[in-house]
Amino acid sequence: MIRVARGEIPAPSPSQDLQLEKAELLLQEDPSYEEFLAQRAQAARDLELREMQLRTAEKLLQAQLEKLLTEKTTLARSQEEFQKKLAEAQDQAKTAAMETVRGILESLRPDQAKAQLRAMTERGQWDEAVAILTEMPASKRGRILAEFKSPEEQALLGQLLERIRNRGTGDTQTASGPGVVPQPPGG
Repeated sequence: MIRVARGEIPAPSPSQDLQLEKAELLLQEDPSYEEFLAQRAQAARDLELREMQLRTAEKLLQAQLEKLLTEKTTLARSQEEFQKKLAEAQDQAKTAAMETVRGILESLRPDQAKAQLRAMTERGQWDEAVAILTEMPASKRGRILAEFKSPEEQALLGQLLERIRNRGTGDTQTASGPGVVPQPPGG
């Protein structure tokens, strides 16, 4: 511009200024071959870095998945052990309760014990009634069973004895079916 002011070179016309600006823009838009290679190299490095990040994230995710699977297996094992211990505790409690009921029935008069056994069968508690009778001493059991005198009671006694006989074989069904109290003849 100083040379233009001194008059050494003529001042560019406005159209020449536009052409110069367009040429500069084209130079800026069209990078040189070296710049092009540098941009491609940068893009390749960016892509490699992204792939490394993805591989690292995948490994981290796989490690977390393995940890979760291990924890799930451990939890399932703990839950299984807990359920087993719970079942054992429930069995022990049931056994203790049955022993208590058996002791109470043994201490009752035989006619009262018979009434309680009959009530149990009417409620469908055949297995419990059979278990109690089976665990009783033979002398007490005999006195209670001797109280079953009427035809209806005799039919109930027959069902109880059949269930005692079939105990442990899995066959607890009788001709009348489970929980069915036979009716006396004619009634």
